[in-house]
Amino acid sequence: MKIILLLLLSSFTFNKVMGQTTTEKSENSIIATVFFAQCLLSIDNEDELTIIENNLRMNPYVSIVRIDIPTKRLFLLTKNTPTFNLENITSWLGNAASQATCFQIGIYGIDTIAKYPFTNCN
Repeated sequence: MKIILLLLLSSFTFNKVMGQTTTEKSENSIIATVFFAQCLLSIDNEDELTIIENNLRMNPYVSIVRIDIPTKRLFLLTKNTPTFNLENITSWLGNAASQATCFQIGIYGIDTIAKYPFTNCN
């Protein structure tokens, strides 16, 4: 009888702890959409491209950024932003936005990322 009671108490305690853990995870886990953006920069100065890349890395809404110097292709992934659009990326680029073309923005993992070299872009 003591063994059955002990098993029931152990089972209740285990289920209570597991239930709290699951609840805590669901309350603390916020799945955010990750957006991607890419474009071409018509900037020939490698130092300027590096500065742009470093500035984007300091942006709290940018998770990953890469500017490929030879092709001048910029690619980034976002974090902690509920929405993302052309206005966001151009504001993040600052003065360099006027030298950016072929923008593509989408949801990472859902939308197809255009491969370089870009064709049919604005």
